[in-house]
Amino acid sequence: MSELTEMDRAIAAQSELADALSSVRGVNGIGVGAGRVPGTYALYVAVSDKRAAKSVPDSCSGLDVVVDVVGRVSHL
Repeated sequence: MSELTEMDRAIAAQSELADALSSVRGVNGIGVGAGRVPGTYALYVAVSDKRAAKSVPDSCSGLDVVVDVVGRVSHL
């Protein structure tokens, strides 16, 4: 089996963070995006308010976590 790529590791970290935040009210979504350093990845967490943001860690599995307060999200 081939070695995990950096993207594979980022997706695994996304899943780990999603599990850790599953009970936090106000977490709207978690994604993988570009990190601060070119060629790296970061996890992005969309939350509804600053209270939810306080529950999000600064890093997960060695990846930076960036929090965006986006407000309440609802379906159309």
